[in-house]
Amino acid sequence: MTSIEIIDQWTTKLTGLPADRIARARERIDAFGIEHLSNELTRRPDIDAAAACCMVDSAVDALSECGIEESKLVAKFRGDREVWPTVAELMAGRSVLRVFDADLVLELDSGTSTSGPNADFRLKAHDSDSGISVEFKAIGLSHAEVEFFERMAPLLPDMCPESGVLTSHIAFDNPRRPHIPSRAQRRASRSQDRRRQKKMPPHIGDLHGAVVVAHDTEPHYLKRVQDRIETALRQLSDRDDCWVALWWSNGAPAIAVRQAFTEIDLPKHVLGIMLVGATVAVPSAEIHYYDIILPRKELDEREIEPPVLSLKDTLSASRSSLPFNARPAFVPRSCSIRLASEDSDSPFSLGMVLVRSSPSTC
Repeated sequence: MTSIEIIDQWTTKLTGLPADRIARARERIDAFGIEHLSNELTRRPDIDAAAACCMVDSAVDALSECGIEESKLVAKFRGDREVWPTVAELMAGRSVLRVFDADLVLELDSGTSTSGPNADFRLKAHDSDSGISVEFKAIGLSHAEVEFFERMAPLLPDMCPESGVLTSHIAFDNPRRPHIPSRAQRRASRSQDRRRQKKMPPHIGDLHGAVVVAHDTEPHYLKRVQDRIETALRQLSDRDDCWVALWWSNGAPAIAVRQAFTEIDLPKHVLGIMLVGATVAVPSAEIHYYDIILPRKELDEREIEPPVLSLKDTLSASRSSLPFNARPAFVPRSCSIRLASEDSDSPFSLGMVLVRSSPSTC
C-alpha cells in the first residue's frame, strides 16, 4: 500500500470523505494544470492536503453556482505559489454564502475602488448599487513559529507511543528538546493507554501519535491579527458597508481577537470582524463549518441589519450567548455548541472543534 493510500484511509476515518471522493478531487485539481498547486495538494501524503483537495473542489462548485466563473477562481491559484492562503480564501467565500442572504449577488474581487485593490467578495441586491464588501485575510504562522515546528517535527517519531496519544507542552522559543519517554516509561503507561483505547470510537481505536504544543504564541498571533485587519481596511471602500473576515485557528480565543480589533480605529463603514473556519468534531467522522460575528463595539447591543444584509444564525446557540472565550480544541466527546454541519463533501482544518471552555482551559 502506498503512502497516499494510507493517508486516504485515515482521511476517510477522520473526516468521512470517501476515497473515491478524494480521488475525483485530485483529478480535478491536476486538470487545472498548475504545477505548484498539484505539488502541494495532490502529490503530498498528508491528511490536510487530501482534505484540502475536496475543499477546493466543493468551494469552486459552490462559488461557480453563484455565477463566478471557474476560470477566475483557478487564476487565483496561478498567482499564489504558497497555495494555502488561496485555499482558505475560497473556503471563506463559501462561508460568506452561508452567513448572508441567499438572494444576494456574490462578486469576486469587485467593488467601488478605482485607485487600488477591491475587496475579495462583494454582495449586493439585484436592484441595488450599494452592497456589502468582505475582505478576507489568513493569519498564518510567524517565521519563529515555523522554525519551532521544523525543529520539533523530526522528534515526533521517537515520541510516538505504541498506543494512545502523547502530548508535550513547551514554549515556542525554548531551545530545549521536549521530554522523550524512556522505554520503561512507555511500558508503565502502556496498560493505561490500552484501557483508554477501549473508550475510543471504533473507527479511530488504532490511532496513536505524538503532539508538541507550542506555548506563549498568543501575543504574536494577536499582533498579526491587528496587522491583517489594518491591511484589509486599506482595501475596503467607504461606499459600502464592510466586514473583515479572518480564518480562525487555534492562535487565540475569540475574545482576545475581539480585544485586538477594538484597539484599532475602525472606520465607520466597517461593521466588524467575521471569524470563519471548519473543523472535525471527534468522534464524529464529519466536517463542520463555523462562523462567529464580532460586531464593532457600538453595534454590540443592537441587531446588525444593514439594508441588504441579514445574518443567519449558523450556531444552535444565539450569538448573544456565544461564549467569546471559546476556541478550537481537540476533545474526545461531543461538543456543546452545535456547528453548522454540511455533507461529507465539505472539508478542512483537522483536529479541532469549537467547544464551550472556561478561561482556565483556554
